[in-house]
This record gives sequence, structure tokens and C-alpha cells, in this order.
Amino acid sequence: MSKAFFVSRATILADYFSNYRFEPGDLDAWSGRIFIIESENDQIVSAEERRRLKGFYRTARVHTFRGAGHLGGGLFKVEETVELIRDFLQGA
Repeated sequence: MSKAFFVSRATILADYFSNYRFEPGDLDAWSGRIFIIESENDQIVSAEERRRLKGFYRTARVHTFRGAGHLGGGLFKVEETVELIRDFLQGA
């Protein structure tokens, strides 16, 4: 991971938090599916925040990486994460 990688991620996060706010009812009229990928030992997104997110999107498919921190799935288990997303998009 390079400095450029971290700078690009920081830029994305700054843009997101400056310009977007999701609220519980935002997707009420949307008929699409939702997939939440979380990590069991996330030190950035608390267990309470994860619980609330799943409460907002009760019909969402959820995958929890066990024994993983915030970057546990997407960064360190790339192949597994890609397979999970592929399965979700294919309707599995």
C-alpha cells in the first residue's frame, strides 16, 4: 500500500462525508437489493452502528468477516470479498 493509495482513500472519504447523508427512509421506494459486508472486530464502525445499519435495511443480505477488523474483508480477503459480491450480483 502506497502513500498515494491512502491519500486517494482519504479524498474519497472526505468527499463522502461532505456531500452525502443516508437516512433510514432513503431507500424505501427502491426495489433493489442491499448487501452489507461487515467485520466482527471493526474498531472504526462500532457494533452499535452496525446494528443500526442492519436495522435500517432489514432485508439486506449481511456477511460478517469473523476475527477481522475494519479492513479485514475488503483489503486482506480480496478474493473472498470479490466472490461474495459476485454471488450477490448474480442473485445467489
